[in-house]
Amino acid sequence: MAPGHPDYGRARLALLLVGVATLGLMYAPQPLLPVISEQYALSAAHASWLMSAVTLGVAVGVLPLGAASARWGRGRMIVAGLALATVAGLSLGVLTPWWALVLARFIQGLGIAAVLVSAMAWVVDNVAPRAVARVGGLYIAGTTLGGMGGRILSGALTDLLGSWHMGLLCAGVLLAAVGGLAHLLLPSAAPLRPRVIPSVRGDRSVASRRVMYALAFCGMAVHSGVYNAAAFRGAAAPLFMNPAMISLLFLAYGAGTLTSSLVGRVSARVPARTIHVAALTCSAGGLAVSLIPQLWSFVLGLVMLSAGFFAVHALANPTAARLSAQPSAGAARYNLAYYVGASVGAVIFATAWDAGGWGAVVVLACGFLAVAAVLAWIWAPREAG
Repeated sequence: MAPGHPDYGRARLALLLVGVATLGLMYAPQPLLPVISEQYALSAAHASWLMSAVTLGVAVGVLPLGAASARWGRGRMIVAGLALATVAGLSLGVLTPWWALVLARFIQGLGIAAVLVSAMAWVVDNVAPRAVARVGGLYIAGTTLGGMGGRILSGALTDLLGSWHMGLLCAGVLLAAVGGLAHLLLPSAAPLRPRVIPSVRGDRSVASRRVMYALAFCGMAVHSGVYNAAAFRGAAAPLFMNPAMISLLFLAYGAGTLTSSLVGRVSARVPARTIHVAALTCSAGGLAVSLIPQLWSFVLGLVMLSAGFFAVHALANPTAARLSAQPSAGAARYNLAYYVGASVGAVIFATAWDAGGWGAVVVLACGFLAVAAVLAWIWAPREAG
């Protein structure tokens, strides 16, 4: 399927909506962590298990579900995963015991894992090689819109309805509608074909693929962890933001939507390692700016962080699948690294916040980004597509 094919436009829109629904469901509870932690009398680190549970579910599910995706079909796995994630998300609106909330989030992570391992593999299997980075970047753009929209919906609805349970329930219903539309639009997949890894080969290919996994781990540990800590910083002095205001911080994801949708085009002219290092530097610069004790600098720092992170993610994700003989296996390993990073980051950055405030969060994040930049400069492949 290439540009000009009758189903190409439908596929692009369907993948965009898949990203919106999946990540919207995943991140809807994040701006509510301060309210939830107060209700359950939890520390920031303990409350962050509501985020770590879903990413742990993804990490546990990606490898077995990646293998199942190759046998059962990418499209079927996407639909089934979205259904499970939606049901688990809706249950958050009625469950009250803390252990039940954490368990529901873990189950939701399994559903999300089914989508994540299948979506990029579907792109690699069904889209012409020259268009993989472009369509894959649009899917990543959808994930940024979903991550941003889910958070904003839950925060605004919680403030409007006066209950975080109702906020999550109503947000889940809206995201379920988006997922249903994605299912209707997704074209039927062509039969899977044996593939030969194009472009980079041999030991260099293996090393490059592993570096994509390292970028996923480091980048997501920083992004997930920093945004968790950002919710607590927003609620604390001197900002004293309510849940609706905290949810607006995630509008910074809009910068990632832009960079992830553009990176596929830029990568045709600029070496991949240059893009990675420039994007990681942008994220580190944003964290430095956020140290200025003003609301404008806090927001600008998050914008720069998201712009850089999603540029890296939009390039590394399809590259990992492309450099694998079995795209679902490459996508599964990439998502394993990505969500293990999210699980680790959610806890250690919350712990850094508890121990040393925002300054400790920034120092830790810059260390992760520096490691990622060195690896990308040495081992990232020159081309993306």
